[in-house]
Amino acid sequence: MIREQRHNKAFSTMEYFVLMVILMSALYAFKDPFLRAMAGKWKSAGEQFGYGRQFHPTDTVECAYDNLYSKGWYDVTCYENKRCPLGNDGCQMAAIDQCRNSYCDVNRAYDID
Repeated sequence: MIREQRHNKAFSTMEYFVLMVILMSALYAFKDPFLRAMAGKWKSAGEQFGYGRQFHPTDTVECAYDNLYSKGWYDVTCYENKRCPLGNDGCQMAAIDQCRNSYCDVNRAYDID
């Protein structure tokens, strides 16, 4: 009787191991379709927040609002390229003024083209 219980425990452990291997291989096999589906859902959710406008790596302008110096909108990429040292207010004000962009106007920020 003791011998049968030990055999059943070992057999049960092997069954669980084989079941886990099958489950892990199935998840690995369907990894790519699952990731594509999740990316598609993520894209559609992002486009809903963009009011139908799409992001384009070269044509999209990332805007930020300056509440400290000029109280206006400016192009973030242009500002980052100026590389003003932290704490240099004169350089930061000049960079923000140079990086003003008509696309960053408050009235145009929520237009649907």
